Amino acid sequence: MRVISRQMNQVCSSILNSTFQKLQNQMQTRFQTVKAKMPRRESARRNHPLAFECDILETCYMRLSLLQMTFGKHIERKHCCFFPGAILDEVYSVIKYIRTTPSLDRPFKVTDELFDLSTMAMEYFKEHIEPNLPDIAYFTNSTKSFAALETSSSLMSRETSHSSSSSPPQSNMVLRKGIRKIKQGMKRYNNQLTVLRSELRTCKRKATEQAKTITEQQKLLAEQQKQTLEFANRLDETDKKNEELSRKFSTVLQELNKCKTELQYWRSNSPAVINCTLYDQTVANDELEELTGHKNELTHSTDQASPVYASSLTENDSGLAILPANDTQEEDKSNPGDNHALPSIASALLAPIEVCQPSSPKQ
Repeated sequence: MRVISRQMNQVCSSILNSTFQKLQNQMQTRFQTVKAKMPRRESARRNHPLAFECDILETCYMRLSLLQMTFGKHIERKHCCFFPGAILDEVYSVIKYIRTTPSLDRPFKVTDELFDLSTMAMEYFKEHIEPNLPDIAYFTNSTKSFAALETSSSLMSRETSHSSSSSPPQSNMVLRKGIRKIKQGMKRYNNQLTVLRSELRTCKRKATEQAKTITEQQKLLAEQQKQTLEFANRLDETDKKNEELSRKFSTVLQELNKCKTELQYWRSNSPAVINCTLYDQTVANDELEELTGHKNELTHSTDQASPVYASSLTENDSGLAILPANDTQEEDKSNPGDNHALPSIASALLAPIEVCQPSSPKQ
């Protein structure tokens, strides 16, 4: 503690308080004017040339408003004055910087010092100054009126002692009005309290409902994860089955290719037209059937002929040509039961027709 002049203290405190109020009003009006020039869209505000100035003014106005909320009630009741004068100097320096700088950038660096000073001032006030200040009494107007009413009632009781007792004193009327105002304020505060309590109940109910829904969602999520694991296992099993089927299918295709090659080999060795040698000519299937029919008729007719005529015929006199000896011998060796046995007279008249049958392919 130090000894100071009361008059000097009053002058300095009034200067600080007035400067603080003046700066607060100035920043408010300037911020509102700059904000009115800015576009409404946030994306357009960022690219506007007044964007940085608007940010700086908004920061200054917000910090001064916080200081007003912290010191304002005590300053109005003259418990203290606005003591952090460095904040006022910093606000003036920010205003000068805005006025002298043509292109503003990095507004947070401009207002860093103001932010730190205001934060330290509020913390110091809350920790060291406010506990020593008198408590702020609510309903001050009503309490003042009560004190005034008490003094006035005592005076009026002395002055109006000679008046009739039927007329109620005016002080009682004022007291009743003050009490009525207090009751109305209490009722209003009670209504607000009931509203807040109901809102708190609804918030608690919503919180419990949200917790229930969260638990249900977690259960559903666990079930979904279990189902996904089952589906993944099934998918792995189906992949394995598909691999087995593809392997079996490849083996079947290989077997089919083998069968195809064997069938092609069979078709290459079995001609579609059956050849027989008759007078050194190739005979088709229909002509071969006619020749076999004639052969049967000749055999039937030769059974009724005389044996003398049959013995006179020889192989050199027959009109039909027999297959070459080499071919007949090979066919007799491969298929000995294919030649038709005829009687001796039919063999003399008609040579047997040889049908070429191909041998089966080698395994």
